[in-house]
Amino acid sequence: MDGQTPSYNPKKRNLRINSKVLQPLGELEGILNEMVAEIVKKGDVNNAKEAFTYAKIVDLINPRFYFHYGAIYLELDEGDVVASCKSIESTLSPSKITCRNFEKDESFEIPTDYLPKIRDTLERLLNTMYWESETGEKLARDFGISPYEREEMTLPSFSKIYAWINLTKEQGKPTIEIHENPHCPDNGVVIYKNERSRISVPYTFL
Repeated sequence: MDGQTPSYNPKKRNLRINSKVLQPLGELEGILNEMVAEIVKKGDVNNAKEAFTYAKIVDLINPRFYFHYGAIYLELDEGDVVASCKSIESTLSPSKITCRNFEKDESFEIPTDYLPKIRDTLERLLNTMYWESETGEKLARDFGISPYEREEMTLPSFSKIYAWINLTKEQGKPTIEIHENPHCPDNGVVIYKNERSRISVPYTFL
């Protein structure tokens, strides 16, 4: 986070934005930037200007049915893809991140330890967002759920992330927004952005 104070732009009153929500988003950006830097280094794609990341996390509560899919594309200014990486992790397929440098027509791999970090950060983000909402606070108050119990509880939910990273810019001041679906408060998207990155996390609380 580089010690910078974010600006807040809440769109609805039901789900509040605060430092608890910001922290895992800042950590998520750090993990993604670290992963992209590894791709640039291992794949020798120093001419890449932008990176696009897509990841889908399903069933955070039950690892027996856990599935993760991720894709990363490194592009030039004109949008030409110079390298890409993909990973699939589930109980039936071991985690692996395989990449390809299209300019050199060479394949390479990067460490898989980024995947559990992304999953854990998303899990913490979704839990924090839920318990910081009016609905979550009412549930905790009515049923006497302690702060410790809230941290231990994992909500049955799924999420995706979309991240755009400009590899030529520094971080800048982060901002965060939460856009709720006016017809269904349990659906929406949280957006974290700064001069370098934009991360969108669509969420659904089941």
